[in-house]
Amino acid sequence: MAQPTTATGAKPTTTSDAKKDSPDTAVIQAQLEAVQKDVAELTRALTEYGKAQGAHLSGAARAKAEQVRGEAEAGLAYADAQARQAYATAEDRVRENPAASVAIASGVGFLIGLLMARR
Repeated sequence: MAQPTTATGAKPTTTSDAKKDSPDTAVIQAQLEAVQKDVAELTRALTEYGKAQGAHLSGAARAKAEQVRGEAEAGLAYADAQARQAYATAEDRVRENPAASVAIASGVGFLIGLLMARR
């Protein structure tokens, strides 16, 4: 019996011929394993990079928090010193001129009383 031919006269390929022409299954398996190893290595590298970045950012955040805390404490100390100075100055003025201090306090009390009565 004659074998079929294509329009060009070549013998058509069958599945058994295609299997002979394709790469060996072992080669494909080795390539897949190499790709899996590469993906695993990339995953490990990205994980390490993420951890390093997290540690760096955490350290930077702690440093910034300490800086802000120090600035807040300095501001609080400055405000405390200013309040103590104002209190000392007011106390000195009252001791120097008690009559004027009583008159001023009475006037302020009277004004507050007027404002409260209008409500």
